[in-house]
Amino acid sequence: VTDHFVIGNGVGTGDGDVLLSYRWRSQTPAAPPQGASSMDPDCISIALVGDLDRTPPTSAQMRRLAELVQSLRSKYGIPANRVLVSPGGGSAAAIGKLFPTAEFGRQLQQ
Repeated sequence: VTDHFVIGNGVGTGDGDVLLSYRWRSQTPAAPPQGASSMDPDCISIALVGDLDRTPPTSAQMRRLAELVQSLRSKYGIPANRVLVSPGGGSAAAIGKLFPTAEFGRQLQQ
């Protein structure tokens, strides 16, 4: 697992289940995504299970993502403008073209 957190979609894990990877438990930096040579060691990486180029995330995944991000922001003082979504699709490193980026951005401003 290259990420700190993984949010399940109901296939192999519960829909919306938040899994903590060994990277979070050991406070190891996230691995750079495919095609990247490095990643900011202070980055907290969250992955959603599923092919978001073919199917949008479930409502449970989106709800848990918002809760997790808000919790991390509150605990670590992360401003909304420092929450980044890897844009685009067609790559394991990108969020996928069916991720509701604008809606997620609005959730962060609440």
